[in-house]
Amino acid sequence: MADRRRRWRKIGPHEYTLRMGPVTIEVDRWGPIPDDTARWRDEWGFTATLSTGHRVARGHCQRRGAPLAQCQADAIAAVERWRDSIR
Repeated sequence: MADRRRRWRKIGPHEYTLRMGPVTIEVDRWGPIPDDTARWRDEWGFTATLSTGHRVARGHCQRRGAPLAQCQADAIAAVERWRDSIR
């Protein structure tokens, strides 16, 4: 796919959404989760659904301090894999 700028729309303080044709991706914050007493790590999750309400992808970014941008990239990659699998 061509390298295009995608615009994530901020829904709430820790919620973002992106439309990719008939698919809507929602990313929201699941953490911070206490890793140990000295550190906290962010956790982000995503869900991609069709306009009919069927879920096509779901994921959870739980790496140490997983940034929002990484979860958004993982979500886009999951939707593109799903799209390519149905072609």
